[in-house]
Amino acid sequence: MRSYVNAINRHEYLRAYSYWEPAAAETELPPYQDFERGYRDTARVELTVGVVSGDAGAGQLYYSVPVALDATLTDGSEHLYVGCYILHLAQPTIQATPPFRPLAVRAATVDEVALDTDIDGALATACDR
Repeated sequence: MRSYVNAINRHEYLRAYSYWEPAAAETELPPYQDFERGYRDTARVELTVGVVSGDAGAGQLYYSVPVALDATLTDGSEHLYVGCYILHLAQPTIQATPPFRPLAVRAATVDEVALDTDIDGALATACDR
C-alpha cells in the first residue's frame, strides 16, 4: 500500500495501476486513462494503515488491509477516504512458470468520510464489510 500511494504521489499512475491484479483491474478499476485522469488534481495522499489481517488457503495468501487516505488536491482542499484493500499472493513456491505474480491488489472498498472522522475507530471496522 505504501508503494501504491508513493506511485500516486510521484504521479506514476501506470505504476499505481500495475499494483492491481490484471483481472481485478478489469473489473474493479476504470480504464487506465480514466484512472490517471482521476488523480490529475491530486497534489498528495497521506496513508494510514490499520491492523492487517491475513488468511491462507490452498497455496493462496490473502491480506485485508484497512486504510485511511488523506488526499490534498491541487486547489488545497482536503478529502478523507477510509476503506479496505484485499491483497493476494499465490505462494511463491507454487509459482512454477513465468511470469512471477507478486503480491497485488485483488479488490478495494473505499468511501469518502468526514474530515473529523475518528481514524482509529474507522480503521478498526474498515474490513468488516
